[in-house]
Amino acid sequence: MIQDKYLLVIMIPCYVDEENRRSTDALWNKDIIKHLVQISDLTLAAPARYEAPPDKVVPIDPAPFEGTLSYLDLPPCNTTISALLSIPTAALRLWRAIGESDIVHVNVGGWPISFGWIAAPIAKLRGKFVLTNIESAAWRLGWRRPLQLKGLVQALVFEAMARFCVNISDLATFTHEGYRDGMLASWRRHRGHVFSASWIDEEVILTRAQAEAIWREKLEAPPHPLRVVFAANLSPGKGASVLLEALKILDRRGIPVDVRMYGRGPLHDECVAVARQLNRGVALTMGGLLDYGEAFFEMLRDHDLLVAPSISDEQPRIIYDCFSQALPVIASDTPGLRQCFSDMPDQKFVPAGDACALADAIAWASDHREQLRDLGIMGLDSARASTHDQMHYRRAELVQTMMNNRRKHVRPARS
Repeated sequence: MIQDKYLLVIMIPCYVDEENRRSTDALWNKDIIKHLVQISDLTLAAPARYEAPPDKVVPIDPAPFEGTLSYLDLPPCNTTISALLSIPTAALRLWRAIGESDIVHVNVGGWPISFGWIAAPIAKLRGKFVLTNIESAAWRLGWRRPLQLKGLVQALVFEAMARFCVNISDLATFTHEGYRDGMLASWRRHRGHVFSASWIDEEVILTRAQAEAIWREKLEAPPHPLRVVFAANLSPGKGASVLLEALKILDRRGIPVDVRMYGRGPLHDECVAVARQLNRGVALTMGGLLDYGEAFFEMLRDHDLLVAPSISDEQPRIIYDCFSQALPVIASDTPGLRQCFSDMPDQKFVPAGDACALADAIAWASDHREQLRDLGIMGLDSARASTHDQMHYRRAELVQTMMNNRRKHVRPARS
């Protein structure tokens, strides 16, 4: 367990009620609590919203864990202008909190800016141990739309700040090698480590016997269309547009496929419109939002295949959810997705953004269900090696080792 004072700076908002209790998104709440399993003294620095919380946020309750949790409220950011105006206040609060901390852990993603851009250089200036985490780089999609000046400028600013923060850090963690190799200078490569990100807990992972029984039932069922699921934000970056084009191709070919899309986003209406057009074999149903939990995992088990046609280079956590339920995946050939399948040489990939190739891959899957079973069962080992607990444990172990070495060689930090 890390005994040093640990400051975690994130852009996920916390909602504060009249009794000063904090609530946040359910999955990020889970992540915060996982930190307390490995950290004895944690301060969470996050934008604080003193307003009624939206649906599906949950109270942060550290009571069952040994670690102590305190809060540093940062200004809420609703727009780029409000974020820029809040920088002086955020910088002052972070300066004070960093002075009382030993380890400063920042995430450089977020919207409309990241307070990690402020915290990392302050921590470096004050001689603290700096950990920068790169989990996704959604801003990079702006480079692919050069006619949209705002997106291009945002991409350049976010990329510059991400590179700056990881290169001044004592430790930089990435969800795949592409981020590490593309952002971290070669002479600092020893400071970069790759940790796959997942939400899964050990208890949700199927045993091999359970997985084989589920697949036996699927293969012995009467002939039926391939059951395909897409579960992500309904946006171009997640590949929703690519999937819609692939479904049109499959429909024209008369290939029977039963597709269900879960999520919300800017392409929802387009998905509904395409669903109405399909009439020669492909059936598309909109599933709405599904909370992460038993119903979500049951939904995965009920399908034959998940498609992840992302055009961004992030590492989607849902891949490990699928691994845990022995559900095979057809994925885009992107750095983040390739990282998930690094120990699965038979995995099927399609070129990112290629709707025809995606349609061909889904058609192949419809005719090769035994191979789907093999790919699905192969994923169980990857799931067991990539649980949420293991991600936190490995990072904490690395931080503890580096802090021990630091104490031997670095003079005391300025307070």
